[in-house]
Amino acid sequence: MGGFRAKDADRERYVEVIESAYVDGQLGDQDRELRISRALTAATLDELDGLTRDLQNQPAPVVVRRPAPRVVEQAPVAAPREPVQWPVPPRTGLPVKAVWFIVAGVFGLSMMAIAAPSPGPMDAAPYEGYETTWESGVDQSYELSESTVRTVVRRYRSRFQTGEAQRVTLFTYQAQAQVPAGATRPSSEVWTWDGDAWNRAAGREAEPVTGVVDLSVLDVKALFRNVAVATTGLGAADAEVQRIELRPSADGRGRVTIHVRDGSGGRAVLETTLQGSRVREVPFEG
Repeated sequence: MGGFRAKDADRERYVEVIESAYVDGQLGDQDRELRISRALTAATLDELDGLTRDLQNQPAPVVVRRPAPRVVEQAPVAAPREPVQWPVPPRTGLPVKAVWFIVAGVFGLSMMAIAAPSPGPMDAAPYEGYETTWESGVDQSYELSESTVRTVVRRYRSRFQTGEAQRVTLFTYQAQAQVPAGATRPSSEVWTWDGDAWNRAAGREAEPVTGVVDLSVLDVKALFRNVAVATTGLGAADAEVQRIELRPSADGRGRVTIHVRDGSGGRAVLETTLQGSRVREVPFEG
């Protein structure tokens, strides 16, 4: 690929290939983590290609097109206008001054007729039929799914150069993370993900939290197996996920708390480790 520089979109595409190879058994846990880490920091397309060269599901090659030379078109030169031939007043009949007054009056009336706007639909209703679409800025591509959570974790590590977070809450409409202090952050901050990028949450103050949770050890597949258990196996058939919390724990392994709610407003909780082992269940009260 000639050593071309890699873009974020290229890194994301190769990470997805590595994740797919891990899911179908081509890679182990350690090999997956090592390749993803190198893919997120790869500087060139050749480095990315080397990480997937031995995998069966090869990514599509990147086609780099050089920009076409810019062509500057010269504007056509307008032909010189013919000089206006003014009528020569006759030497007999009306006086010369009267003729010039008549010619000037006719010319002035002609200019006024040309400049006057013609009545039309826009004069009667200047804004009728005009529609303006205002973009809200909210990316509707976010959904609480296995692929979305994988993307959230991957882009968190890429954005903050760490897999550690003080707390992460996965809502049905966005993800929120309390990011610990770092080289560019003198104190912990709250950031949100709505399907496109991590953004600082303006006006949100970070809550006091002791310890961190390591997102790099989160078993996303096991998480959504437990989500299915929480929505169908805690005493309500019509339960839906309200939020999923990832937070530190006293044993240092981290906890996942899945909050579900049924149609009548009843609530239940399933608590697990980051690896998916069940710790505690609080079923619906029947």
